[in-house]
Amino acid sequence: MSTHKRKTQLYVVRTIGGQEENVAKIIAQRIKSKDSNIKAVLAPHTLKGYIILEAMDPVSVDTLLSSLKNVRSRVRSFLRFQDIDKYLEVKPLIEEVASGDLVEITGGPLKGSKAKVVSVDKSKQEITVELLDAAFTFSITLSIDYARILERGAGRK
Repeated sequence: MSTHKRKTQLYVVRTIGGQEENVAKIIAQRIKSKDSNIKAVLAPHTLKGYIILEAMDPVSVDTLLSSLKNVRSRVRSFLRFQDIDKYLEVKPLIEEVASGDLVEITGGPLKGSKAKVVSVDKSKQEITVELLDAAFTFSITLSIDYARILERGAGRK
């Protein structure tokens, strides 16, 4: 038995803009269903038109991509693992949310309700929202732990 470990590389794949997440989900399903030389899939929200694959060899990547819709090509250069650190960094949700964002309430009696963020209090880790599906407009303040961003407000990416 050989003790030599094969190293993986990071491959960049161009996709049709806006289809990054769909392509990544399809790839993830395919690599789960069979033994594959593709080890990981990354579709950063800040990297439009691209996904990143960790794989043993370029042939495995090209074979997988040849049958996929919404894929343009594999970029012929590699990424280093330190190049993707910024995409793996987890930011607290309170840093991401802003006034005007659409959120879903994920806990409590209003769970499942959609609301628009009116203000953000980073020091208290709270947001004030207006419920969208209420009979009349009223604001409530809740912990950021009970919210999930659905859509960025106008003018934000």
